[in-house]
Amino acid sequence: MRRAIDNNSLIEQLETANQDLHAEKEKVQVTLSSIGDAVITTDIEGRIEYLNPVAERLFDTPLNAARQRRLSDWAPC
Repeated sequence: MRRAIDNNSLIEQLETANQDLHAEKEKVQVTLSSIGDAVITTDIEGRIEYLNPVAERLFDTPLNAARQRRLSDWAPC
């Protein structure tokens, strides 16, 4: 037996989930920006995806200039 899909309900659930996700993302951004230590995230190949403000000062490079560069360019392993 097939159940009818209530598209309006699904759309409302998706919108609520999207709003919740956006709120959590904002909380994470505020937290990362206020941490006193350098925070750097990279992809699996070591390309920089995120620097918090402390890391930007440490590397003297804004995130937009560092993004997609390899962390090993600054910190040889």
